[in-house]
Amino acid sequence: MDTFVNPIPGIRLDKALCFDFPLGTTSKEYRTPGCNRNVDLTQPTGPGRTPSSEVPAMEGVYGLLGTPKRNQGFPCIGEYPNPEAEDPSPHDQIIDIDREATFDHTARLSGNFVKYLVQANHQSVVKMTMVALTQNIPPLPLWNSGLISLIPMTKGPNVWYWENPATRTELIFTAHAVILRNRWRELGIKPGIYKLVINWEFWDIEGGRKERMPISGFDESMSFELSDATVDF
Repeated sequence: MDTFVNPIPGIRLDKALCFDFPLGTTSKEYRTPGCNRNVDLTQPTGPGRTPSSEVPAMEGVYGLLGTPKRNQGFPCIGEYPNPEAEDPSPHDQIIDIDREATFDHTARLSGNFVKYLVQANHQSVVKMTMVALTQNIPPLPLWNSGLISLIPMTKGPNVWYWENPATRTELIFTAHAVILRNRWRELGIKPGIYKLVINWEFWDIEGGRKERMPISGFDESMSFELSDATVDF
């Protein structure tokens, strides 16, 4: 299993609350301005509806999770803002080390208990880590969102917002990491193949007290290659 989210289907819940990485069933659902949506491999059966034979490993355990129930998607990777003409768009798992890149991952808190989490002291943090698969080096901290309040904001990257403010049952966050080319140099990264690990944490913070909340998740379904610098002929 290469993905974990808590709670999972079948576990008894005292109040309705789910955390997942949803696929939209329309082009507008869970679409954060300026960000790429979770990668959907359910085509051609229709967006987010019926899983194909190639779906995230967590689909068998976590598929059709949340309120409303949704299939699960992959994080999206790509060169940004100037991909090469021959690169796939928007998802590209080969990143040139001399170019900037973007990593997007959308998560959702859903259910009729979500509105009670909306307090300034309830905060989340998203951490993206690179784990080398072709080199013997320690994990590298790629990006950290910092602590973000669960109070809904205007729809945009790296903030929580209501998918539908009228119902207040789906709280959405797209972790949008823009990696500048000098970040690769700062980390001393060499070309190679890496696993992308995205960890989602939730905290109750009041004064000097910091308590981990019983909501969490991580995803390690995506690997990518950091390639040598682009060669233009």
